[in-house]
Amino acid sequence: MNRGKIIAAAILAFLLLIVVVQNIEPVEMDLLVVNFEFSLAGLLFIALGLGFVLGALVVVLTRRKSPPKEKKTKEKKAKGTKPASPTPPATAQPQAPEAEAPPRNENP
Repeated sequence: MNRGKIIAAAILAFLLLIVVVQNIEPVEMDLLVVNFEFSLAGLLFIALGLGFVLGALVVVLTRRKSPPKEKKTKEKKAKGTKPASPTPPATAQPQAPEAEAPPRNENP
């Protein structure tokens, strides 16, 4: 784990502590026919956790499998040769038909 990730995690933990300290008062929640009291910070964390789990689930279910990458053999690396790259086939340029001159009407 590099130093930047540790610092970012420490800052997030500190901000999380501030949210918890400022939201410790209990709130009343009505959920369908159930009525209960819970701390506001606890409800925030539950909502955050559910959002994280649902987001991760969507990513996992919609991820497309990428085709396996071709591995270079050690022999090609040892020889120092580059793998042959396919060249596109030469395409003939379409030629525009030459415009024919209209026949001359030569009446004396």
